[in-house]
Amino acid sequence: MTLFQVVSRWLLVVGMLIEASAVLMAGQSPGEKRYGGVLLSEWQQRLGDLDPKSPQAESVVDPLIDIVNDVDLPSTTRRMFAVTLGRIGPRATQAIPVMVDKVQRRHDLHDESYVWAARALGLYGIHAKPAVPVLIDLLFDESIPQGFRQLSLETLAQVGTAHPAVMPALIRLLEYQPPAASQLTAADASVLREYAAETLTIIGQEAYFAAPLLVRVVRNSAETENVRFKAIVALGAIGGGAAVAIPALTETMEFEPSPVLRDAAAEALPKIGPAAIPVLRRYLQHERVELRRLAAEGLREMGQGAGVAVVDLIRCLGSDQEDLPRIACCEALHGMGIDASRYVKPLLGLLASPDRQVRMRAMRLLVTIGPQLGPHLETLQRMQDDGRPHVRAIVRKTLQKIE
Repeated sequence: MTLFQVVSRWLLVVGMLIEASAVLMAGQSPGEKRYGGVLLSEWQQRLGDLDPKSPQAESVVDPLIDIVNDVDLPSTTRRMFAVTLGRIGPRATQAIPVMVDKVQRRHDLHDESYVWAARALGLYGIHAKPAVPVLIDLLFDESIPQGFRQLSLETLAQVGTAHPAVMPALIRLLEYQPPAASQLTAADASVLREYAAETLTIIGQEAYFAAPLLVRVVRNSAETENVRFKAIVALGAIGGGAAVAIPALTETMEFEPSPVLRDAAAEALPKIGPAAIPVLRRYLQHERVELRRLAAEGLREMGQGAGVAVVDLIRCLGSDQEDLPRIACCEALHGMGIDASRYVKPLLGLLASPDRQVRMRAMRLLVTIGPQLGPHLETLQRMQDDGRPHVRAIVRKTLQKIE
C-alpha cells in the first residue's frame, strides 16, 4: 500500500468521524435520513404540534408521503405518518393512491402496512371514494383475518351511495357465509354481518333499497340475535324508506321471544314516520300491557308528527288500568304540545303508583309543566298528607323542584 493510499484512507476515516460527530451534535443518528430536508426524528416531534385541519398542514404532505413509502423504516414508524395524512384529509388526497397501493399489494408485502393503510383511508371519509374497489376486495379476501377485513367498512360507511359499488357490497356482506376454504368461523362471519348492518345504519336514509333484505334478516330466526338487532336498528335509521318493514317490526314486537328484539322493534317503528302511526294507534288498545306501553312510547318519540293519535292517547289514559302505559300516554301528550289540563289529573294520580319508575317519571313531567298546573297545584299540595309514606316523599320532592 502506497503512502498516498494510506493518507487517503486516513483522511476518509477522519472525515467520517467528523461527519458523525456533527450529526450527533445536531441530534441526528448516524445515517438518519431527511425528508423534505428535515430529519425523521424532527418530523416525529413535529407531529405532536401539527394541527391536521390547519391550512399549513398541506405543506407537509409530500415529505410525509416519502416517509410512508420508505420501506427501510419500521412499519410502526410509517403507520403514524399514514394516519396523520388521513387526518389531514382533503389537503392530502395525493396520498390516497399510496394507501390504495399498499392495500392492493397486501400479499406481496412482508409486513402489515396494508392494515394501517386501510385505517388511514378510513380517515379520509368521502374523499377516499377512489379506494372503494380495493377496499371491497379486502373485505371479501378469505385469506385475511376478520379483524383486518372489517377495516374497509369505515370508508364504505362514509362514502355510502356516492360510489355505486358500496351498497351491493354491503348487501352481499349482510348475507355472508364463509366458504369452506375460509379462515373464518361461523361466529366470525356473524360479526361481519353485524358490521354490514351497522354500516347501513351509518349510511341511513340513502340505504333504503337494503330494507327488503334487512326485513328478511329480522324475520330469520336462525340468525344470531345480535345481527337481527343491528338489522332492526338499521331499518329505524333508514326511516321512511323502510316502510316495507312495518309488518316485520310489528310481528317482532308482538311475537318475538327476545325482549331485546321486541324493544328494538318498538324503538325503530316510530322512526319510520307517519306510515307507522296507524299500527301504533291500534296497539294502544291491545290486550297486552307491554304492547300498549310500547305503542305509547313510540307515539311519544314521534311528538307532534303523531298528533292524529291524541284522541287515542287520551282514551288509553282514561281506560287503561296499568301505570306504565298511562305514564307513557302522559309523556306522549306532553311531547305533542297538548295542554296539560287534559292529562294532569291522571298524572297526579300516578305519583301514588307502587312502581317507583312510574312515580319518578310522573314527578319529572310535573316539574316540567309546573307553571301549567294552575288549580291542580293545590291538589298536589294536599297530597303531602297522604297516608302512604312513598306518596308523601315523592310529592314533597316534586313540590321542592317546582318551587
